[in-house]
Amino acid sequence: MILIFFAYIDESGNSVATGTSYFMLTTLLVQDKYWKEINSSFKKVKMKIWKDVLKKKKFPKVKDKFDLHLSDILTRRNKQDSFYNDLSVEERIEILNRIYSFFTTDLIRNSQMKIISVIYLKNPKDSLDSSLRPRKICLENLMERIEQEIKYNFPEHYAILRFDGKEEMKDKKNSDVYDYYDIYKRTINFGTNYVKEFKHITEDLSFVQSKHNNFIQLADCICGLLYHYLTYFITIPKNPSIMDENIDDFIQKIKYLFRGYPDNIKGRGIKVFNEDYLLDEFWNF
Repeated sequence: MILIFFAYIDESGNSVATGTSYFMLTTLLVQDKYWKEINSSFKKVKMKIWKDVLKKKKFPKVKDKFDLHLSDILTRRNKQDSFYNDLSVEERIEILNRIYSFFTTDLIRNSQMKIISVIYLKNPKDSLDSSLRPRKICLENLMERIEQEIKYNFPEHYAILRFDGKEEMKDKKNSDVYDYYDIYKRTINFGTNYVKEFKHITEDLSFVQSKHNNFIQLADCICGLLYHYLTYFITIPKNPSIMDENIDDFIQKIKYLFRGYPDNIKGRGIKVFNEDYLLDEFWNF
């Protein structure tokens, strides 16, 4: 019998030299035997959000079929069909509380779910055309950590990686999906300096759009939370967002899920390039 972990991956920030200060990849590792129960339970959370917070009269047929995307919840969009445009700050906080409280339930605590994140702090000296460098570094290290996590703790399991994106874009050059697929295949075929052979990650990488997958949505909410934590911790913005004001509570709800592989206890599920001190600060947070 083949035992599987699904690794749902999302990114935050952009990988080019300009723009955001960070680029990160975050994966949510979900064991196959808990997949159906977690998915069903999260659908109920979304249904409650729709009933209690969203404008169900305005979107009567939506129910649990909407995309929980962190940036949309935090920021008013110029989209007429956005579910979040008319929400108050209090309503947005309520949605976020329900999302992050989901990770504190007994179901998640007993499911052996894990979060692994790799964060790249961009260097001002990075070349303007070096957009692949952050992606390559982050994806290679994420794959190393997934491989080692399963090798040491679940040796009979394999991981299937699923990215947010359109599957048909894998063959279209100059697309984010193509870049990830190319880096992934090279890493699987040739290994890395640390992991010479990936025995616990399948050769096939698939892409699924966030709006069609609850686990990609959860990965987005975790990845976005980490990005806001780093931004808040480093810059301390003059005009804090609703996320900044509640970040302590949200971080504490998911913190226990960051578990690194045994021979790298310091990492504990997070790797930061160029700013190692952030790890110590995070675990003392």
